[in-house]
Formats: sequence, C-alpha cells, structure tokens
Amino acid sequence: PARCVMARPVAFGEGFPSDDVGSAPGLSAPLSPEALEAHVQAACDALRSGGTLGVLDLRGHPDAGAAIDVILASASGPGALRLLNLHTLNLEFALRVTDAHVKSLAECGTLVDVNLNATSEVGDEAVMALADLNENTLASLALYWNVRVTDTSIVRLVQTCGARCLKTLNLSGCKRLTDATARAVGKHCVALADLDVTRVAFSDDGVAAVSLAPSSAAHMRRLNLYAAPSLRSARPFRCLAALENLTWLDLCGAQALTDAALTEIADGCPKLRHLNLSWCLGVTDAGVAAACAACRKLELLSVHGNRNVTDACLDVLKRANEGALHTLDVRGCVGIRRGRDELSAAFPNLKTFVHHT
Repeated sequence: PARCVMARPVAFGEGFPSDDVGSAPGLSAPLSPEALEAHVQAACDALRSGGTLGVLDLRGHPDAGAAIDVILASASGPGALRLLNLHTLNLEFALRVTDAHVKSLAECGTLVDVNLNATSEVGDEAVMALADLNENTLASLALYWNVRVTDTSIVRLVQTCGARCLKTLNLSGCKRLTDATARAVGKHCVALADLDVTRVAFSDDGVAAVSLAPSSAAHMRRLNLYAAPSLRSARPFRCLAALENLTWLDLCGAQALTDAALTEIADGCPKLRHLNLSWCLGVTDAGVAAACAACRKLELLSVHGNRNVTDACLDVLKRANEGALHTLDVRGCVGIRRGRDELSAAFPNLKTFVHHT
C-alpha cells in the first residue's frame, strides 16, 4: 500500500484552544515525519504478515486518519487486527482522526493504554467502542481537552471497565461532563488510582461521590482538581481526607478551600508527596503549616500567588520535612521574605522554584 508521507508533525498544541486547561502531565512531543512514516509502514507490514505490533504511535500526525486507513487496508484477513496484540494506541494531537477510525482500531480487543489527548474530532462513539470491545484489558484512557465526550460515553466506560482493569482516567478539560460521571466513577471504579478532572464541572456532591467511595480510599494515588469551577464550599475538600493513600494532589485555584479543610486533608493523607496549593487564596499559614507537619515526605509544595502565607509556614516545613523536598514555589507570596539562597540553605535538596506557570 501507499505510504502516508507528511511534511511536518503538528507543533504541540497547534490548532487547539490557547486558554490554560491545566498542567496536563504526560503530554509528549510529536514524532518526526520520518519516524511516523516508519511506524505506519511497520504497522502495515505486521498486518499483512499476521505479525504483532504492540504499539501504534501516531502522535502529532497531521493526517492520522489517512494513515489509519492505509494500515487497516493492509490487513491480510478479518482476524489480522486481533493478531497484532495491540496494547498501546497513541493518537495525542493527531489530526483528522474520527470516531470511525478509533472504533475500527478498538476491534483488536487487546488495548490497554489509549491516549486520545486533543484528538478534536473524536467523541462518544469512539469511547463506547473502546469500552465495549476492550472491557477486559483497558487500563488507561486519556481524553485531555476533549469537548465532544459527554456523560453518556464516560458512564458507559466506567460501568464496563471500572470493575475490571481501569486504573488511569484523564478527563482534563472535558467540559461537557457532569456529576453523572462523578457518581459513576465512585460507584463502578474499583481500582482507579489516577484521576484528572481539571476544569470538569463536578459539583460539591460529585467530588464527594468520588472521594468517599471505599474503592477510592483504597486505591486512589493521584487526583487533579486543578481549577475545578463548580466547587462552592469546603465540604468536597474535607471529603478528600478519606483518600488515605493519596500521594499527588492538585488543588490549584480552589477558592473554597479553608485552613480547616486543608488540615483535614493533611491528617487523612499523610502520604502526600506532591501538593499544589497555587492560588488557594482562602488558605493561611495555619493550613499550610498543618499540611507540612502531617505530610513529612513532601517533594513538591506550591503556594504560588498566596498573599496570606508567611515565613512561619516554611519554618514548620523545615522542621517536619524528611529531606525529600525538591520543588518549592512561593512566587507572589508577599509575606515570605526568604530568597532562593536562604531557601536552598534550609532545604538541601531543593532544585526547582517554579511550578505553577
């Protein structure tokens, strides 16, 4: 078959909204045109010969839809796709990918890790096909900045895969989701360890439904609530204290977070290593100090933009931290007078002073 040749890969974020939808950890650089062409050819060869592929990586492809068409046309027979043993599908920032393309690839039935970050033409049909056809294998799905998916497909996903393998779910920027998704996650996900709901409009009740689920308490390790637009009280933050095994928490912009709620979180989540409190303007030294005292293994702490905190909370951090701290962002904290030299002297392993950008 003809090869899919391209002039250049898509630049990171090109053609997508420029407003900040969160840190989106894990977003990767696109492959070179040569690497993409070689990957497409390898997939074609494997399908023609009945061989295995394992990984299909078309991130950044400017016409990934055409590439997928070429790959599928190379199949030696109706069962060739299943013989690929395809476990990883990466279409991050790939263009011209439709629901139909993802549905065709989902028929392999062996997908474990699927990255659909910023695949702007993909919606509910693709997600439902992934769930229905890979229910016994799908462990990770990334949908960063997908404004097409709705509760319909995500609820189906967690109902189908949540009780089996699903451990990582990135819904960052999926602005059409509601508490129906949150309730389904709390009810059906028995081993979810990593949940990113940056800018998702879960209400106080929605976040509580996720946090208070017994399976969340047992398994949740990483939770991103960056810029959660619909949290109006301290109650959902207090519920986070139930996540006793949490090691990574992003609460950037949580205007309803209080010192009392942060203290409860710290007491309930002493294993925290990453704590982002940037722009949490309702928090003072009391809450930050409580977090520092209870979470002695903190590796990253950001209080960026908080005018309420002072050097007093850093004194507690210095006494309590077990030497793990490598990132501390206190920019914009007018009450903190210590400069980088003093901070470096206080925390010997401190290397990074900018977290929130």
